Amino acid sequence: MLRSTVAVANVYYDFGLGEGFGYNGVSGYVGAGAGVAWNHAEVNSPVTAPIPVPTGTNVSAAAALMTGVSYDMGTWVADLGYRALWIGQINNWPTDETTESYYTIDNNWIHEFRGTVRYRFN
Repeated sequence: MLRSTVAVANVYYDFGLGEGFGYNGVSGYVGAGAGVAWNHAEVNSPVTAPIPVPTGTNVSAAAALMTGVSYDMGTWVADLGYRALWIGQINNWPTDETTESYYTIDNNWIHEFRGTVRYRFN
């Protein structure tokens, strides 16, 4: 089981698709971000395991890449996008790194396809 709380600061660049800004209200975007992930990793070892794997937590670097398209309908905006989230390392600290019960998993990627509808209050 893995639970991660991720805080990432993102920047986006919006661009039009076609003449002017957007084509019939459609525009694209790309983005990137950097931040931190707080991870809690837990492995359910069998009762008969000679060395049970302990639960642990760690803090790691995190980053994200985003791309997508949005459709502007005035006060409503529909968005379809993709996000690749990278978590640098997951391990079961404070387990001793020299023991067989310690593990580390590097370069973890999470891929998300997202759809949202937003309302403008301005």
